[in-house]
Parts: sequence; C-alpha cells; structure tokens
Amino acid sequence: CRGHGKSYGIFQDFTISDWKKDLLDMLDHVTSGPQILVGSSMGGWLMMLAARARKSRVRGLIGLAPAADFTNHLFAELPKKSQNEIKKNGYSNVKKWNYKYTFTKKLFQDGRKNFVLNKKFLFNKPVILIHGLQDKDVSPQITQKILKKISSKKVQIRYLKNSGHRLSSKNDLKIIHNAIDNILDLI
Repeated sequence: CRGHGKSYGIFQDFTISDWKKDLLDMLDHVTSGPQILVGSSMGGWLMMLAARARKSRVRGLIGLAPAADFTNHLFAELPKKSQNEIKKNGYSNVKKWNYKYTFTKKLFQDGRKNFVLNKKFLFNKPVILIHGLQDKDVSPQITQKILKKISSKKVQIRYLKNSGHRLSSKNDLKIIHNAIDNILDLI
C-alpha cells in the first residue's frame, strides 16, 4: 500500500479509501477471473472491503492477523496529547511500531467511513482467519469480531499459540500454505 511500510509515498498522504481503490484497481485491471484474497494486518481490512465491492469476483478470503477497522482502535490507543493534536491541528507525529508516523484527522475520518464491523458483513464464501496469540499489534479479539459479523457459514479460525503479528516463522508459513490449499478445496 502506498505510503505504508517501505512502499512508495508518504503515509499521511493516504487513507483507507485510497488503499481500497488501489486494490480494486488491481482486481479490475491486473487480474481476471475469480480471486482468493489474502490480506495481512491492514490488508485484512482491505480484502474485506474488496470482497464487499466485488462480490462476484472474490471467491474466498484468508486474513492474516486481520486489522479490520483498525483506525478506531489506533485512535483510542494514542496518547491523549496526540488525540488532542489530531482534533485541534488535524495531525500528530507519533512513534509506533518502530516507525515515525504522522497520523491525520483525515485518516481517522475516512477509516470510520470504511468500517466493516459496525454491521453484519455479508459474505457467504469460505474464509480462513489466522492470528498469532502473541500478536502485540492487532488483538486476536478482532478475529473474533470478524467471526461474529461475517455471514459465511464456512469460516475457520486458526490461532497460533506462539506466533506474533508477522506470521513469518517456518511453521507460520506452512500453516498459511495449508490454508491456501484448504480454501481452494472449499470453493
């Protein structure tokens, strides 16, 4: 996603709507046929937005520590000083996740417009959610919220006792590969 991590651009120049548009552009102009979306962290939220927008194309979802509606939780976790700066000045500089971010009022307002867990999430295809119980960035409770909101009867959750947010150990990768095989069998 532009401006996210080591990608092109500056984080504060983008919002969830921008990243959703980028994903939809990829689906519409780069891929063809049915798709299984795999989203990690913020990508887990984006895959849900794309599934809602492209119902006929998206045949399954695999969420890796999915951070659905994360802007809501992020704002609540910010120090009061940063919250007040965002409200008053429209932005605040914050060090989080070993990066320096400029969080904008626009990010939080736009995030609210894109929430997926504020009502029933209508998606009746296979979903596999994988979450490390040692995740310090995205609470495993978010995965439970997704389970409660999603309409699909074909939802699996795989909690990994000793895994964190990155889900990048050899064992984590085996489980992710297994999930891809499983979802292919389900569609």
